[in-house]
Amino acid sequence: MSKFNGVKTNNAKNKSKVTIRQIAFDSVNEKNVLDVFCGSGEMFNSVWKNAQIYQGIDNKITTHNKNVLIGDYLDCLRTIRVSDFSIFDIDAYGSPYKALNYIIDSLKSCGIKFEKIAFVITD
Repeated sequence: MSKFNGVKTNNAKNKSKVTIRQIAFDSVNEKNVLDVFCGSGEMFNSVWKNAQIYQGIDNKITTHNKNVLIGDYLDCLRTIRVSDFSIFDIDAYGSPYKALNYIIDSLKSCGIKFEKIAFVITD
């Protein structure tokens, strides 16, 4: 488990974060992004804006994209079909493991093949 306990930290340089997300974006055929903890939209504006489908989740109102669910991330995850997405960006500024566990369990229950999806996970 994460030692940060939800405390926001500058966990990587922006250029590195963009590069990692671009690699994930390029690695899948379907460009459908679920961005858990989407924040101010830096990654949306850099990479995810090119997605066929984009859905962000955060606990506060953001202005970067209208496709953002606001609220507790696990509650929000339960309202969407996780199987509609092929890229999962979980940049939690803390522990991403509850979100990751929920997503993996949901994908397994739908029979999704993991070689057709990409994860970007920050701890």
